Amino acid sequence: MHESTAMSAHPLRHVPFTADDYLAWEAGQLERHEFMDGKVFALAGAEDSE
Repeated sequence: MHESTAMSAHPLRHVPFTADDYLAWEAGQLERHEFMDGKVFALAGAEDSE
């Protein structure tokens, strides 16, 4: 039987963010990130369009 291997991303920061902390931090970033379960992950190929 062949099992598929899922790719896994590692969070950029190990200390959990609150949602408010993340939003304040993300506003000043050039690249876009995803916030999930208190962790922040870089989005591949994403950048601010401003």
